[in-house]
Amino acid sequence: MLKRCFSALLYHLSELEVYVQPPGSVTPLRNWYLQMEKVSFGRDSHFSRGLIIYKGFNISIGERASVGEHSMLHAHGKISIGNDFLAAPGLTINSGGHDVISMKPYAATVTIGDRVWCGVNVTILPGVTVGNDVVLGAGSVVNKDIPSSVVAAGNPTRIIRNIDRTQVQLWQWRQDK
Repeated sequence: MLKRCFSALLYHLSELEVYVQPPGSVTPLRNWYLQMEKVSFGRDSHFSRGLIIYKGFNISIGERASVGEHSMLHAHGKISIGNDFLAAPGLTINSGGHDVISMKPYAATVTIGDRVWCGVNVTILPGVTVGNDVVLGAGSVVNKDIPSSVVAAGNPTRIIRNIDRTQVQLWQWRQDK
């Protein structure tokens, strides 16, 4: 009980901290809260305000990740997110669902590769694997696997075009000095 009260207090303090800090700033209270919720995340990761975490011990996020405002990570099963992940506000990842006939709950792993960009209000459903170098368009509902190096969008999501990032130098959220 005391741990839950402390966690709730830390969450609200971290929300205030994130609200006043510019994007990309160090947010020790937010990081402490996520560690307390047992979320595994890499260095230089940023989590905006309004973040909802459920079963954080099932969540693993790589380095240089940025999760936009009012995002929800519901980890009934494992959620694994690679490096250089970028999500606009309103991301929802849910690794649990219910059988449509029996209504029996189930969990299915969600895996997201490196260098994935999710537009505003993207929803990723249970059991989905998203490859590397993928852009998911705003409002997309991802209900099946997405291969690497594509732009995909829609409800349900479909592939729009291929991406070739071999000839460009990728931008980094934090430039090393």
